[in-house]
Amino acid sequence: MILDDIKGKLLEVDPLVFYGKADESELSGKWNYTVFMRKSLSIGAQKREFSDRFTVAIIRENYIPEGMADTIIEKMEAIPGMRIASADCNYNYTTKPNTNTVVEILMMEFVRARKRVVM
Repeated sequence: MILDDIKGKLLEVDPLVFYGKADESELSGKWNYTVFMRKSLSIGAQKREFSDRFTVAIIRENYIPEGMADTIIEKMEAIPGMRIASADCNYNYTTKPNTNTVVEILMMEFVRARKRVVM
């Protein structure tokens, strides 16, 4: 299953990987983890070609280590049919609640083309 493939590749880079949203009970106070999620499903004109889009968010207190985004892209593109969807990935910033700690978030979008499976 593609979600298991994505999680497996991300776990090669980050020991804390979540689907959809972080499980706060597993964070031990630190905001250093990766979250992935489905973004959209596009169906081609002939209704036989699908494109699945996924978002990967790297979340780190202070800043994301240099080279981490490159490694995530390499791991994701090792999944058959997966590629980075856009040359533009967006950084967002927030402050960890009840602290002065800045949290850096990098959002990356990936797409995987596939043929429709008829059951």
